[in-house]
Formats: sequence, C-alpha cells, structure tokens
Amino acid sequence: MSSAHSRTKKRTHYAPWVMKMGQVLLRVQGWQWIGQHPGVKKCVVVCAPHRSNWDAWYTLLASFALGIPAVMMIKDTLFFWPLGVLLRWLGGMPVNRRARASAVDQVVQMFNESEQLYLVITPEGTRKEVTYWKSGFYWIALGAGVDILLGIINYQRKTVGVGPLIQVTGDIEADFARIQEFFQREGGFTPMLKPVDTEKESPAPNDSPPIAAE
Repeated sequence: MSSAHSRTKKRTHYAPWVMKMGQVLLRVQGWQWIGQHPGVKKCVVVCAPHRSNWDAWYTLLASFALGIPAVMMIKDTLFFWPLGVLLRWLGGMPVNRRARASAVDQVVQMFNESEQLYLVITPEGTRKEVTYWKSGFYWIALGAGVDILLGIINYQRKTVGVGPLIQVTGDIEADFARIQEFFQREGGFTPMLKPVDTEKESPAPNDSPPIAAE
C-alpha cells in the first residue's frame, strides 16, 4: 500500500483562503456545512450515505470549509490519466475493491506511519442501494487506536459535514449504538449491526461482517 499510494497528496492543513473558498462554494450551491474540526490528528471519517458521484465533490468542499485535510479512499478504476493526477493532488487514495488480502492491516500501518491522517471511508463500498455495510472501517480504527468521526451528506436538507467523534472501545455493539443514533437523527436511516464472530480475526473491508442499513 505504501508504494501504491505514495503519490497521494497528504496535507496537514488548509490555508485560510481554501477554507473560505469551500464555504463560499457550498453557500452558492445552497448547501450548509455542519460540525467542526475534530481537534485530533488522526481519525477514520465514516461518511454516509453514499449514493452519488457528487458525494465526493460535496465532501471535498466540506473538508475545505471545516479545515479538515482529508484523504479519501476512491475506487482505483477512476485513477486513469489525467483524472488520476487530479484525484491524487486533491487527496484521493486508490483502493482496489476486488482485493481480499489484508487491507485492514495495510491501512493500520499507514496510520501508524503518519503523523496526521483523516481518512474518509464510505462503509457501503458502492453508490448502489445496499442491505449491508462493510465494517472494515471499524477494524481499521480499532487496530490503529484512533477514533471514528461521523460524516453525513444529506441531499434533502442540503447539509454536509461531520458529527461527533466515536471512541472505539472494542465493544462493537455498544459503539454502533452511538453511530446509529447519529445517522438516524442526521440522515434518517439506522445502520444495524449484524452478529460478529469474535473467534475470527478482524476481517478486511471486502470480507467483513456486514452492517445492515434499514
């Protein structure tokens, strides 16, 4: 993963003019940003629901507006020239959804090697309507010892931004109770936790116990 994503731009901060630009662009499109900078140097940013290619645009503007220089995991098939150069410069990190090997361990290593990292993950793993969420983001946060920052994009309210930090305790059901409450309130849907086989190793994102979304 280190070599595959070494060309991705990983910023530590945004200049004030970039933050202002993000705020202005959201306003002129009729959108509002919610939340504030989490005040930590590392976290997994879980953004949902993922329903449109426009999600990346509004997520990027929200990261500008809130001063959160996020790195976004984007499917690798979009990283063709010249679009791939632009996506990497904006903080896009290619992810191979077809791979089933130790993706969690690789991302945990990237966290451990980074002084600062806000990694955006969409738990559905696709724009299509899904029955289950992938739980790889949870195992990444647990393995890296970082919190989960809840991100929301709501096209009905035209709001995009972040909510609270969720401290990962290892009790996945208790942690998801807090995640459920936020997404029910801000997004109108409730991700439900499926039973987890605790005897298995923490799975990779594409081979993980699913989280059901009503």
